[in-house]
Amino acid sequence: MNKTGLVYSSRLRSALLCVTSLWILAILAILAAEIVTCYLNGTGFDNGIKRTITVDISLFFPYFIVAAFILRILALRLNLFHSLRKHVTTPEHQPPAVLSPIEAGLLVDNRFTFNEIAATIKNLELRGCISITQDGINLNIQWLDTTGVNDDELQFLSTLFKQGDVFSTADPASKATFLAASHTLVQRVRSRLVGEGRLSTNSRFYQLTGIFINVLVVAAIIAQLHFTIDAFLPTSQTFNIGYPRYAMNASEPIMEVCVVVLISIIGLSGFRRTALTDSRGLKNWHYVAGLKMYLEKTYKDRFYRDGQQMATDSEMRAFYPYAIAFGIERKFENRLRRALSVD
Repeated sequence: MNKTGLVYSSRLRSALLCVTSLWILAILAILAAEIVTCYLNGTGFDNGIKRTITVDISLFFPYFIVAAFILRILALRLNLFHSLRKHVTTPEHQPPAVLSPIEAGLLVDNRFTFNEIAATIKNLELRGCISITQDGINLNIQWLDTTGVNDDELQFLSTLFKQGDVFSTADPASKATFLAASHTLVQRVRSRLVGEGRLSTNSRFYQLTGIFINVLVVAAIIAQLHFTIDAFLPTSQTFNIGYPRYAMNASEPIMEVCVVVLISIIGLSGFRRTALTDSRGLKNWHYVAGLKMYLEKTYKDRFYRDGQQMATDSEMRAFYPYAIAFGIERKFENRLRRALSVD
């Protein structure tokens, strides 16, 4: 679940998920306390043992497990951010040289997205390899220097500039040429990351897993809304003791305690300190997740303000392409989309 998208979610979504998870777990605590108290007091419970265990296992247990894993991922996000703050210090002020913006974007979602290509173009401009000028809605890109350009970028630029040293979005064939070069670039980079063991071969399975997790989260939120509304209705039975009472078996409170312990372990395991480096150095999803959170916290809406560049040139070179790749900054991506008429 760490790499299905939740750990890369925005701060607002993370806050909403956190509130939802805590409210779900509050219901768990209430239900567990009611069952244990009824058993200890010898008053029985308002459901028979068969119904209690069936409902818990088939409905509430999966529901609470989803909440526990969400809390685990939120805890992991917090750990990654604090770890990255120690790694990307003010004196260094640089992301790893081994990790390009397009690689960072692919490690997030393992699929082609336009913001990764926009990040590559802006990165090449900031490195002095190309220049970009605007003529109305159109963009003119000129090839300046190949120094420091890797093989993937070189093939991308060669395809882009096959008609000359200037690529203009005013050309009717510019969109097709640009997208063809972009898809080739993404395929080359992704194949290399798969070969290095940094990405899974089956990107479709990766995407379907992410969709499945999101469906579970939405289902949990819908169920939570039902419980919340029901709790405030005058005829609510959610937090009331019903009758008749049924004799209880020790397995009922034991099961509730085990569920609470299991969910606590799952949630708290996210607070275990996660290193940003592994056998692959900093070119891994741990670092990418932390870097995305760092940029959201430190640079969101601070690269440009009121049409003026607020960040320093060194900050722009270091972090702006990654902010584009992560979808944190969309100004340049939107300009490129409009120039190419890409939806």
